[in-house]
Amino acid sequence: MILESSLTKDKSFSEQAAKVKAEKIKMALEKLKEANVKKLFIKAFSQDGSSKSLLVDEKMTVAQVCRMLTDKNHVRVDPKWAIVEHLPDLYMERIYEDDEMLVDNLLMWTRDSKNKLLFLERPDKYNLFVHPEKYLLYGNSSQVSSDIDDEARNNLIEEFFSSSRVPEVEGPLFLKSEGKKAWKKFYFVLRQSGLYYCPKGKSSRSSKDLVCLATLDNNQVYHGIGWKKKFKAPTDWGFAVKVPHLQAKSSKHIKYLCSEDANSLNQWIMGIRIAKVI
Repeated sequence: MILESSLTKDKSFSEQAAKVKAEKIKMALEKLKEANVKKLFIKAFSQDGSSKSLLVDEKMTVAQVCRMLTDKNHVRVDPKWAIVEHLPDLYMERIYEDDEMLVDNLLMWTRDSKNKLLFLERPDKYNLFVHPEKYLLYGNSSQVSSDIDDEARNNLIEEFFSSSRVPEVEGPLFLKSEGKKAWKKFYFVLRQSGLYYCPKGKSSRSSKDLVCLATLDNNQVYHGIGWKKKFKAPTDWGFAVKVPHLQAKSSKHIKYLCSEDANSLNQWIMGIRIAKVI
């Protein structure tokens, strides 16, 4: 009986020691993993030119950092607040999507980059949910121009997203020629697989007449800034399609386009943003 009791105590002690050892190993692995997490100090500029600095890591989404910046700037949390990537060398900027990982985007910047992060109120970020008729009733002018109540708007949003389809955005756009400050008008069509146009000057949606300008898998859409002066753009309403890691001004893989008016620009940019997540 004494021997059996001693063996039981030894077994219990051994199990406890093994448990403690396992906990220490787990804690050590967690610390090692935490040490390997990429961290960056960022500076985000407000509309008035002031800035706030934050330490962020690679696990943080844009939405999380945006919430931290609202606290830092002592402003009310609102969906209009956005983190904007400003690219002065490329004369463009982009609103980061809330589910993107901020650090992943910042690590694409070059070492001598003049890029900035802006913390701004941007109603266009989620204007789709405020005025869905402007984006989801594209081409139906009678419905877009008529008054629509909140219930109709909610139904429109619910119906659209339950269908998993891309907004029907199409029409004329000016396309910048590669390496030149020359622009030519083509008829464009947005599809889930990419942005297409008719190279022969037709106004057609037929697949046989369309050529893919850019796929949407890895590309992002950017607002153009000051293109009339820099690129002799035909209008003030420009946007670009490119992969985020392209930072060179002369890259032939950046597609520069111009809309005929502000409404068309907003519809194209929102349409591309939606098409990327459908």
